[in-house]
Amino acid sequence: RYDTGDSYEDGFNFRRMFLNVISRVNDRTMGVITLTRAGGTDTDVDLYNAFVDYKINEQWNVQVGQVPNWFGLEGWEGSSARGRLVLERAAILEGGAAGTQGFCFKGAPDRGVWFRHNPTTPQEPLVVLGLCNGEFRSSDVNTAKNVSVDLKWQREWGLFGASWLNGTMGNTVAGQENPREAFGAYARLFPAPWGLQAEWAG
Repeated sequence: RYDTGDSYEDGFNFRRMFLNVISRVNDRTMGVITLTRAGGTDTDVDLYNAFVDYKINEQWNVQVGQVPNWFGLEGWEGSSARGRLVLERAAILEGGAAGTQGFCFKGAPDRGVWFRHNPTTPQEPLVVLGLCNGEFRSSDVNTAKNVSVDLKWQREWGLFGASWLNGTMGNTVAGQENPREAFGAYARLFPAPWGLQAEWAG
């Protein structure tokens, strides 16, 4: 893409690249490994996702490993899912050009376990219960764990939902911890031909 403006150096930029390796081990088990290369001057290839998705039964799945957290609308979605409406992820997730940090400023994945209850009726939401380090893709440096609850309703016209996460992010400085907690709500109207998307977090 081409970047320009007061906060950018004018020029063509390699935004980001993902390489997914997905394996269906059997009818119940799927393994996912994702490698990513960031743009700009960063040429390192990083392990972004590394998890197993196991189907316990018709209602429950579990994801274990380094998994994109389910908070909000866009953090865990790929470009193919959200690209019909927006070109960039919300600043509350990634942060802004001026250097402000978003909620997922190090990316969506975290290390932990997520239980997913699939809706059994059209009125029920997808429910995701999570327990993770809260350190993104780094090892935990404290004993506290982050807990999360995500509710996501899918409809023919679009989707809506709410997310909550509570915990701390450790620091290498002895005894120092930073709160990592947020509540979010969102809605998306699929374009037909016009669409609308809104997301709030605090």
